Amino acid sequence: MTLDSEILNQAIKLTTLGMGIVFGLLIVLTSVVYAIGLINKIESQKNKKNEIKKNYSIAAFAAVSAIKTRQSQEK
Repeated sequence: MTLDSEILNQAIKLTTLGMGIVFGLLIVLTSVVYAIGLINKIESQKNKKNEIKKNYSIAAFAAVSAIKTRQSQEK
């Protein structure tokens, strides 16, 4: 069995096409993973800010409750 140029050309084209598709998919998947990481980072920062606001709210509530309790005990 001899390799004639038609088969060799077709083999090279298919190999190149396959490698191009694989490389393209690799770039797409890498981009998706990077984008998900960015979204996760942004959401984490939002959650952290909300948690800080919640802590301030709890602290304010505790302070007001303590002041009200003290005022009611003084009367």
